[in-house]
Amino acid sequence: MGYGNGDNGKGNTADGLLEIFQPLEQLISSIRTIGKAEDLPLLIPGFAEDGMSDLLTNILHECLNEFTMEQMHKYGILSNGTKTFYTWDMHAGEWKKVEKPVYFVNGKELLLVPKNIVRKNYLFGVSQYFTRIILERMIDEGGYRDADGKAIPKKEIVKSKRYSGEHWQYDEAIKYTVENNDALYEYHRKLPGFYMEHGKSMTDEDIDFVIYGYVVAKSA
Repeated sequence: MGYGNGDNGKGNTADGLLEIFQPLEQLISSIRTIGKAEDLPLLIPGFAEDGMSDLLTNILHECLNEFTMEQMHKYGILSNGTKTFYTWDMHAGEWKKVEKPVYFVNGKELLLVPKNIVRKNYLFGVSQYFTRIILERMIDEGGYRDADGKAIPKKEIVKSKRYSGEHWQYDEAIKYTVENNDALYEYHRKLPGFYMEHGKSMTDEDIDFVIYGYVVAKSA
């Protein structure tokens, strides 16, 4: 869900998210293939990893809480409070408010994440979408070639564009996707393969180092 060195943010406020998502309505009307949560970091500047982590945590809140309570029960640790939060009701197709037993540490709710879904590399991002989908399509279509007709390396293309604006990748990704709605379908189709290449689950040693700063466990 995202991790850091302890000096991390506290997530976006409701007003902050409304401001960030202001362009979304127009994007949905011009890019009909938007339909997955992983599309948001590709097309919404200021969202990216932290915002996606906040979104997923809220959507999965009840599931993560149930997992946390199961793990606590294994060690005889009881809930030390309750919390009211919203969860998605798949059958009703709407959000509902629930009150659940939770476990607090220093006044903050503890949510554990199943180890098999914790990954070291976060692959939902505009940089990957631009280089692995959009640039490859442009090159295949005959663009970005030198005088001899040879394809220019993608690293050189990205380097040459780096100073064209703070959000140049978003600008180019949005422009291309508006003109070629099927690019998102290609990304959806190829993303599992990208994870097979680079997104393997974190090892016990990796998780130990993130949490404790040193390795304390051995992989089975």
